[in-house]
Amino acid sequence: MKRVISLLLVTALVLCSFVGCKSDTASSADVEAVMNSEIDNNLVIWTTHSLDRVRKNRQPESSKNIELYGAKGEYQSFQIVANSKGGKVELTDLVFTDFKGENGVISAKDVVTVYREHYIAVNESSPQIGDKVLVEDTGMIPDALIPAVDKTTGKKLEGNRFNAFPHTVTAEECQPYWIDVEIPRTAQAGEYTATYALQTNKGIQKGTVKLTVWNIEIAKEASQGVHFRTTQIKTEQRAIIAAQHRMFSPGYDAELERKLNEKYGLNLTSVSFWSGANEATLTMKAAPKLEKVKEAAANRMEGLPVYAYTADEISGVTKLYEPLKEWARVLHQANVNQLVVMAPDEDLFDDGSGTGRSAVDIWVVLPRQFKDCEEVIRKAQAKGDQVWSYNCLVQDEFSPKWQLDYSLAGFRIQPGFINYSLKFDGFLYWLVDNWNTLDDPWTCIGESSLGALYNGDGNIFYPGEDVGLVDSYAPSIRAKAIRDGLQDYELLKAIEKLGHGEIATEYANSLGRDFENWESNGDIIIEKRIEMGNSIK
Repeated sequence: MKRVISLLLVTALVLCSFVGCKSDTASSADVEAVMNSEIDNNLVIWTTHSLDRVRKNRQPESSKNIELYGAKGEYQSFQIVANSKGGKVELTDLVFTDFKGENGVISAKDVVTVYREHYIAVNESSPQIGDKVLVEDTGMIPDALIPAVDKTTGKKLEGNRFNAFPHTVTAEECQPYWIDVEIPRTAQAGEYTATYALQTNKGIQKGTVKLTVWNIEIAKEASQGVHFRTTQIKTEQRAIIAAQHRMFSPGYDAELERKLNEKYGLNLTSVSFWSGANEATLTMKAAPKLEKVKEAAANRMEGLPVYAYTADEISGVTKLYEPLKEWARVLHQANVNQLVVMAPDEDLFDDGSGTGRSAVDIWVVLPRQFKDCEEVIRKAQAKGDQVWSYNCLVQDEFSPKWQLDYSLAGFRIQPGFINYSLKFDGFLYWLVDNWNTLDDPWTCIGESSLGALYNGDGNIFYPGEDVGLVDSYAPSIRAKAIRDGLQDYELLKAIEKLGHGEIATEYANSLGRDFENWESNGDIIIEKRIEMGNSIK
């Protein structure tokens, strides 16, 4: 009897020690103790890849193990899904051993981030045009990500409106957890294996993660420009969360820009000079004074290219062409590029200064505009102008869609494989935090515009305060897909620089040749990317 009581006490101590432990900061001895805990046979777990949306009523699958493949300097992600065989099970934590291989050890506490996936209600479908790109079913869709730990402090996040742990699951509904694994730039190429354990108040279930690190390193500084506009105050905390997803909203102060450049690869900056011109106003203010532009540019990080986003959606509005040229001449004297959301027009290929420089340096085009204007786009590129792509609403029947109730593949394909195939230089998105128009973004993120509902449009991040991150963001699964797309672009560029441009082009074209020909099946995207990376020796 004494022996039985002792065993029960030891088991209880092990479980109590790790109920609510800090997933990213548990010591190796602590993790080892968890791994030796009793198995909770009432808990069911399985894994799936990062482009798989797990609805609440999904039937459990069989594999607890997963294989990841990636380059140095990028994230690889997967999901661990839990439910019970019967009744309620309380999930208390998720821990990882270090990744171990013949070529070394990768510390789990340094590279693993755990999130609980939060479901958002989609009560009415976003618009759909035609039958090529299909909107998904209404209902509860996993999107918001609740971090288990504050990565800046190493402390567990608890006592908030939403928490990663504890959380109760049942046999009727799945609960997915999102796992990010950041591959260190210092890691040696090769295979590594880690074990994870999902804890309950009665024991654990565990599985393995096999990580293959390719002998490829993506560039530290971004290879394409991005502009993800924000409406909330640009705090350092929000800037860092966005930067971790390769999203920048250039125009920070010089000190923060240096931090973002050094750690996250910020590669350009902007100054705020808005002309007031868009498809609604069809008018343009007078160009700013040259001294004002020079002063603003001088307050940005030295050495970064500078642009001004001056006008929006003015394709074909010829009465604005002379004012655009006037703006260009002022901006160019201050060594500032002009970014305008419009299709290239040969009438703007000369700013009138005598230099032969275009009035617009960065043209930002919709998928449907590429289809209609490819010839002049190629002329702009040949001239040395940059062409970026962007996405907004549902404006055609063929391109990727960026609403919550469309496939995750679309969020990944456009800034990655399509942009690379079309030799585009960047990507723009109109807003990432348009919460002010919503009652509660954690409940429903429908966005009404032009008489229709566009679920999630303009909302890629969630308010951090609800998960214990003050003046910060909580990310989303869509943010992860966008990040992975931007990483895909960097991987293609890295393979190209290694002398395998034909391989990069072949795989980019097979997955995203253009806006009409792209892969929407997440399984195939993951499979082809692995195949591409494995082919580089």
